[in-house]
Amino acid sequence: MPPSVASVTSICDQWSYLIRAAAANLPDAELRTAMNHKGKTLVALANYQYRNSTVGDYGEVGLAIPTVPVNAKPGERWLQGLQSEESRSRDLGFRVIHLPVTTAAANAAGRDIWGLPKFVTPIKVDHHGRMIDVSVDDPDGGEPIMTLFGRARLGVPSPQIPVMLYSPHEGQMLRVTVNGRGPSTTYAGGKVRLKVGSGTHPMAESLRSLGMDGLTPFAIQTTHASQSRLNKGVPIGR
Repeated sequence: MPPSVASVTSICDQWSYLIRAAAANLPDAELRTAMNHKGKTLVALANYQYRNSTVGDYGEVGLAIPTVPVNAKPGERWLQGLQSEESRSRDLGFRVIHLPVTTAAANAAGRDIWGLPKFVTPIKVDHHGRMIDVSVDDPDGGEPIMTLFGRARLGVPSPQIPVMLYSPHEGQMLRVTVNGRGPSTTYAGGKVRLKVGSGTHPMAESLRSLGMDGLTPFAIQTTHASQSRLNKGVPIGR
């Protein structure tokens, strides 16, 4: 892929789709939730272990809500979730509300360039076959903020989910495309469970308020051979 602001190679990642109300956790007046059903909203939990990136090796876990600009046309945009991140007709993006990482370099780059809500803490991201094992420590100590553990059901080969982000930075809401490639597998949740710790860290409180403690993911996508590029953000409306 041609050079850009950042490029990374992921050893593994998974997207866990969990349906719960999310509007109260969306901090931006410029955005509204976009994948809703019967008063609930789809929520994504993305877990990565990058083995080679422009800021070195690091782990990352993102809690994100599908959104569109508040003045966008009505509709829930379910099919846009499969549409290219570069499509001009796509306005569905993910607003990351918490993004722990394992290194200070990854934290600084994410905040300074894209305005992403990162913080530094130990993270474990691992999967072998259908076994999923993810944990995010609380930087203040005590119980982990969250764990995602268990065995998924049988999976099928699938393309990676196209990703576009909305992120506030220096008084502007940015549209940030993420170009990804590589084989992946999509599973049903099976016996995988999300457990939220009892601490008071803001990410733990968000997970609890979304009703995610104890849930099984609707679907999980994993890969051991992914490459992605996080592009420079463009203010929405430009």
